[in-house]
Amino acid sequence: MKLPDKPKHKTVDFREYKFLIYGDPGSGKSTFASKFPDAIFIPTEPGLNFLEVNQITDDDGNPKVIRDWNEFIEAIKLLCTTEHNFKTIVVDTIDNAFEFCALHVLKARGLEHETDEGYGKGFGMVKREFTKVINFVANSGFGLVFISHEKQSQREERGVKREYTDSSLSNQARVFVNGLMDFIFYCSMDDDGHRLIRTKANLNTNAKDRSGILPEVLPMDFDMLVEHLNKTRGE
Repeated sequence: MKLPDKPKHKTVDFREYKFLIYGDPGSGKSTFASKFPDAIFIPTEPGLNFLEVNQITDDDGNPKVIRDWNEFIEAIKLLCTTEHNFKTIVVDTIDNAFEFCALHVLKARGLEHETDEGYGKGFGMVKREFTKVINFVANSGFGLVFISHEKQSQREERGVKREYTDSSLSNQARVFVNGLMDFIFYCSMDDDGHRLIRTKANLNTNAKDRSGILPEVLPMDFDMLVEHLNKTRGE
């Protein structure tokens, strides 16, 4: 037995982190997410037919696509309250999950739109329901990966207009989700067909790296991501 001469090298535990992965359809987001440790998908839209992934099933064991908020909550409860070996929950897409939540709240109140309640009350009710469920998942001890599409918009600053790329989440959902995430990755393809991940925000693109140790752009390679996250500052 002896005292250590340097701190123990920390191995990254993906159950400690939350990721938002967004980009164009076909950019490889779902494939990349499937590489996360013992991942299971809660799909809210079709698109996993050509991927070999673990996916929530119906009572007969057939792969299931979630169609409403009640089904989404049922899937979350199943994962968070039963014993299994899955470590990462992938919601594909989080955009649809939010829309399911909004429709659920509006229907329960007999409303057609969030503004029908007046003074922002409708928006507030949707936000409370959504954040309640998502915070429950985020604190459940699993790794969390949200998948979204990309949305192009135009921003103006000091009279200068520029194109800006962000997730396609609604404004209500985006503020909450972005704040919750440890990492926001923008997935794209370069002119040579290489799939890439942007990890740092710039004037034209939203991204986030709470670790501070990732390069600005990485190949869309999960093993390479693990290699970089396993490095400590100063090594």
